[in-house]
Amino acid sequence: MFRARQGLVIGTNGKCPPRPMRLQVTPDTLILQKEELSYIPGNTIVENVNSIDSRERKVKIVRQKVGGLGISIKGGSEHKLPILISRITKNQAADNTGQLFVGDAILKVNDESLEGSNHDDAVNVLRNAGNNVVLTVRHYGAAAPFLKGCLKKHSNEENIHESPTLRVDEKDPQNAKMEKKWVEFISIPLLMSYITRYIPGTEKLRTDSFEVRNAEQDLTAIVQCEDERSLNDWVTTVASNITEMTYQQMKAFNKNLATADQILWMGWVEEGVEDDPVVGQYSWQPRFLALKGSDIFLMDSPPVVLITDRS
Repeated sequence: MFRARQGLVIGTNGKCPPRPMRLQVTPDTLILQKEELSYIPGNTIVENVNSIDSRERKVKIVRQKVGGLGISIKGGSEHKLPILISRITKNQAADNTGQLFVGDAILKVNDESLEGSNHDDAVNVLRNAGNNVVLTVRHYGAAAPFLKGCLKKHSNEENIHESPTLRVDEKDPQNAKMEKKWVEFISIPLLMSYITRYIPGTEKLRTDSFEVRNAEQDLTAIVQCEDERSLNDWVTTVASNITEMTYQQMKAFNKNLATADQILWMGWVEEGVEDDPVVGQYSWQPRFLALKGSDIFLMDSPPVVLITDRS
């Protein structure tokens, strides 16, 4: 029987720091959503909102001995905002690229992600990034009201390079506001997906979290729960839907098979590889097992077509 559930958890995709998220489980999908701030402008006029490309950009900066990178930043996880460029000093390193703007969100410094970082951590990363720095950025137009004070503060300084998307009308009405909304962070189809509470490759059980990977093993969601009861409820919900989806797929396969060749069971198991025979130490890897007729199939990933060959 399929189940549906929604609630607040701590989540990550294994590549960025864990952060508060909303978890939704439908009969066929697990969805992690992150919270973002969206600007509700009222009668506010924002000029040239399309003047800067909102796609990800990589910009190389050569740090100067005087002035460094030539940028100031604001935002961070403590404000529920990305790390934002709030100021660019004219004729210094960042300004000389001609490719950075106030309101750009810094996603990565070299290969280090700033997603979920607080302000102080981001400052340290930028300071220690070396002389040749590659910033991965995306323009974040919703930051206009957050950065408006920065622009007013520096409006009389000739050496400040402002973004046209952030020149907000001085007649900003009081009803303009920032509104929180949930946006998709990662979505994992539950058909023949893999769920575990163990840390990959080990026998160490996670005390407060579980992991779900898609069938191809290239998407991961790690979910941390507030207590044991919540953890058990979430694991039961997700595992039940995976089992039901897998059973429905097995029935579809069996429609084309003779009785003697029917698939009796299929699902994920853990295969142990002995690392140290003296102490009996193993490393563990997920394998997909299918019992078909009198045969046992052990695979790296679930079959996308009907199993016909022995292995």
